[in-house]
Amino acid sequence: DATKIYVRLPGNRGAYADIHAADSRSDLAVLKLIGGRAGPLKAVALGDADRAERGQFVLTLANPFASGFRDGQPTASWGILSGIRRRAPLSLKEEERIRPFHHYPTLLQTDARLHLGSSGGALLNMKGELIGLLTSLAAIQGLETPGGYALPINAGMRRVIDVLKRGEEVDYGFLGIAFDENPPEGQVGVQLTSVGLGTPARVEGKLERDDILLGINDQPIRNGDDIYVQVAMHLAGSKVRLLVRRKGKEHVAEVTLAKLHVPGKSIASSPGSRPYFRGLRVDWGSLLVQQQLGRPYPAGVMISEVQPNTNAERSE
Repeated sequence: DATKIYVRLPGNRGAYADIHAADSRSDLAVLKLIGGRAGPLKAVALGDADRAERGQFVLTLANPFASGFRDGQPTASWGILSGIRRRAPLSLKEEERIRPFHHYPTLLQTDARLHLGSSGGALLNMKGELIGLLTSLAAIQGLETPGGYALPINAGMRRVIDVLKRGEEVDYGFLGIAFDENPPEGQVGVQLTSVGLGTPARVEGKLERDDILLGINDQPIRNGDDIYVQVAMHLAGSKVRLLVRRKGKEHVAEVTLAKLHVPGKSIASSPGSRPYFRGLRVDWGSLLVQQQLGRPYPAGVMISEVQPNTNAERSE
């Protein structure tokens, strides 16, 4: 809910910034500098967090205790990756189904010393590539901690970042299934308990109740969290390959994802693929299924906005 943002840079430079786009699920925002003395900037090279291994050395660049407030110079620290695919140590209400990424096993864990204010800092590999963004959990108690967490920069997160860089809303993928959140120990895959009528999963009989989902895009599925993470890392309109076992026989189904309804605030400076057309702005029909549980997937689209003083507003 910031109303004014100022970005400080090394060399006593800086500029005010607008929020170009922001997304609550990934907890990311892209800022656009306006005016000021920002000068030419060199972007950090992006690495691949999926190649990171437990025990490798890492560096952090951050501003603990607002140490760079005056000169814009970040503070460096070092450590190792003590864990990968970790989840944030926070509890959530059961009704909060659509959780931020840090509540799933996606995070990188480091033993580098992190203080209050390290949130948003860079986690770098020894090549100087960005493999993670430090989270606000770095020092949740406001004191020095023996380690912290970082949101990984991998292929899935790059897709989210690319959308935000264009100033657009992030359309996360929606499959349309329900499943056993905690499958029996030793069971391979996750058994589906229902498949929504008309949803991407149900179209052409791609998935049915009691099917066992074994993998998504060659990534094995062991529990419900694996499904949430793999589907979330693909955007609406993209195709995913599902490895399914039905009545003892395995087959591969290709499904085009619809859009997931994500509660919370998002900011977009560009309409992207949804500009006004004849006074209307439309969105994916799959949003209606999730907001009004029990209704079948609609054949059309959902009207999300009506432009004032247009024929669309005046019509019935």
